[in-house]
Amino acid sequence: MAGLPLDAAFLGLALTVLVLAGTVKGLIGIGLPLITIPALSFFVGVPQAIAIMSLPILVTNGYQAFTNRELPRVARRFWPLLITLMAGVVLGASLLVTLDERTLYTVLGLAVITFGLVNLVNPSFRLPSHSERWLAPPIGFGAGVLGGLSNFFGPPIVLYLVALKLPREAFVAAVGLAFFVGALPLYSLLIAYDVYGWAEAAASLAAVLPVLCGVKLGERLRQRVPQDLFRLLVLGLLVVIGLSLLRRAWL
Repeated sequence: MAGLPLDAAFLGLALTVLVLAGTVKGLIGIGLPLITIPALSFFVGVPQAIAIMSLPILVTNGYQAFTNRELPRVARRFWPLLITLMAGVVLGASLLVTLDERTLYTVLGLAVITFGLVNLVNPSFRLPSHSERWLAPPIGFGAGVLGGLSNFFGPPIVLYLVALKLPREAFVAAVGLAFFVGALPLYSLLIAYDVYGWAEAAASLAAVLPVLCGVKLGERLRQRVPQDLFRLLVLGLLVVIGLSLLRRAWL
């Protein structure tokens, strides 16, 4: 990988983006890679941007999961999803060079946009709780395959959790735990294959603090956001994620 830029423009933009993205992450539990990776990729390549964000993504998801009082209930409820998620990551990473990413991102982007718009227009849509027993394993496995292919676990898991109508604290804990569990095997495989260099590792470590500062700010804001507004923010960001996936597929 080429060397990382260290000029004032890059450092100033990177700091601003990291704090802003951390604030969004702290507020609604998702959105960190969606904001940071496109912004950083204006200055560095996409692989470098992903590498720089690896530690902040891992640390913030671990923080949101393991400091949340809902963690024990979330872990007991969603353990089938978490186990199949890790299995899917291993398969997805192994299939990275064999599948058509354009088709994958197009289908997923359209599905995410459709779900987000349907829920914005018809907020009564929800999955019955008895469906979790048979839905959680395939959703976890599919999210793991997608994450192994693209470092993007979010859409299937977030769609699933939104449809279950989780309260906001349980939602944040479940998202953080799932993303943390999924990232562990993915980043371990990337390290094993020498995808990350020392420069990217150092930049990733330096990025943790500003992101965590943003997360703490977002958490304070979350306590003041009503449940209905929180749900609208999550669904709105899902639509943005879907559009981002379509952009990634065709541009």
